[in-house]
Amino acid sequence: NEISKTAEMAERIAMTLTRASGDTLAKRQGVDDVAENIRWSLCQVASRAVAGRESLGSLRLVPMMDMINHDQAASKFEELTGEERIEDGSFIDSTE
Repeated sequence: NEISKTAEMAERIAMTLTRASGDTLAKRQGVDDVAENIRWSLCQVASRAVAGRESLGSLRLVPMMDMINHDQAASKFEELTGEERIEDGSFIDSTE
């Protein structure tokens, strides 16, 4: 199934990174196994990444995004272009 395939691929990535760069990667406090640290890092990225435009790379890590409370009434996710501004306390897109 897809979950098993994903887990197998994540393990292959973790083991490849361990072999290639294990001696230079930092370790988390209390965890000496480099492969375990890489697995933890991959989980952090996978559980917090949000989709973006394919032309700019498909995934984004948005600082503090996982700290925001979820609201069912919230509007859709907006990807910033760098042309936005705040006007009278409201978010204004460059196309408005």
